[in-house]
Amino acid sequence: MKIISMTLALLCFTTTSFAQDNTVDTNIEPCENVVKINHNFIYKNSAPLRAGGEGTPLLGYEEVPTLIMKKDVSNKGLARVFDTTGNLITKCGWRTATGFPGGRFKCASNTRGMRKAAIKKSGTPAAFFKINRRTCIRIPDIGKCYGSVKGKCNQILK
Repeated sequence: MKIISMTLALLCFTTTSFAQDNTVDTNIEPCENVVKINHNFIYKNSAPLRAGGEGTPLLGYEEVPTLIMKKDVSNKGLARVFDTTGNLITKCGWRTATGFPGGRFKCASNTRGMRKAAIKKSGTPAAFFKINRRTCIRIPDIGKCYGSVKGKCNQILK
């Protein structure tokens, strides 16, 4: 009986330790410096879909999040988007943005799906765009727009 108890205790300890290690890997603190969305940024729940490029006819709007930076943030790579508990939701590629020296991060993931993932994992539609090694921009609701009325900004994409 004593051997069985010790074996069960060891098994329980090993399983608990593994679960804690796994949690640490997936729930990391992604941001050293958190900035609330402000006048230096525009966040849109959608992006224009055009026939070619700037100046070509507007075909409609893609439901993909876009973070536009009014100032240069020294990152021409990827932004990572995390929920409020640190789980990675998606990555967004950098592109130029006419009239905005900081460019924009346009996600390939669907806004509605990202919002649902954030709510499922953290209980809130809020998210963080990690725009460089240290800084994250906090978006209170991925499905809403901040600083814009264009596209589908007149609605919450749920």
